[in-house]
Amino acid sequence: MKKIKILIVEDETLIALSLKSQLLRAGYEVCTLASTAKQAIDIVLKEAPDFVLIDIRLPGDMDGIEAARQIGACSTAQIIFASGYSDPALQQSAMSVHPAAYLIKPVDVDDIESVVRSIKLKEEAE
Repeated sequence: MKKIKILIVEDETLIALSLKSQLLRAGYEVCTLASTAKQAIDIVLKEAPDFVLIDIRLPGDMDGIEAARQIGACSTAQIIFASGYSDPALQQSAMSVHPAAYLIKPVDVDDIESVVRSIKLKEEAE
């Protein structure tokens, strides 16, 4: 069975490395880490992840929501937002791109696995 590939888009290096380590231990394949929206889009095009775990607040001209919009236009990767912000307006804006999930930081790998399992079960049922 093909390993599920996840792209982590996180500008906090320690958080990104910790998540990468935990996901690798859990049996996932992890793409090259990205810290900006532009890097995320480039990696999606090159490495074709199954899931993109993306922070909403990213450095540069583009936030995670716009990056998710652009990723959705060029990829079938499922989006999982990870944010330290529980602001309802921000969540509503994020939900406009129809993500697989919106997780509040700190993100637990069990939460990511739960989202991945539910999406995979839904896909198998179709």
